[in-house]
Amino acid sequence: MMNFEPEAENRWESPAAIPFELGSIPLLANGQSRTSLVQGQRLISHGMVIAEGGEVTLHAHRQEEHIFLVLSGQARFEFLPPQDPMLLAALQGILIPADCLYSFTRVGTENLVMLRIGSARGPESVRVGLDGQHLRGKSAAAGWEEGVADQDGRNLGTLFRSFSTPEKVVE
Repeated sequence: MMNFEPEAENRWESPAAIPFELGSIPLLANGQSRTSLVQGQRLISHGMVIAEGGEVTLHAHRQEEHIFLVLSGQARFEFLPPQDPMLLAALQGILIPADCLYSFTRVGTENLVMLRIGSARGPESVRVGLDGQHLRGKSAAAGWEEGVADQDGRNLGTLFRSFSTPEKVVE
């Protein structure tokens, strides 16, 4: 807990924190989904579930850095040579710098579940393909196939059932 001088505390303007959760995002029988979770002034976050494929076309994001954190499954990230491909498993992540050409695919048979956190997009932040031309994210050219929920109705909450959310913070 931070201690403030009374005078300083009265001058501080603090925006409200914004909670979010991933538990209701469905697991998929096929395809992929990207669910917006929260957006601030400088950050944006998505929950991603990939049952097949991934972002299979090499692309870059102009003026946007982002982090992928694998929560479940495995992802293979590819880059332009000389950078070698990287295989990420659960609880491993990667920082993709702005203008870094990359693609990723799911590896194995289980759903790839990732948290994507990126710098908030401005008018100059554009996704481009290897040719430098605009590449819409949810498009066939980008390898996008809309996901279909699995027949058992499972979601990330059931996948991560062992985690519990505290009802109240106790001091």
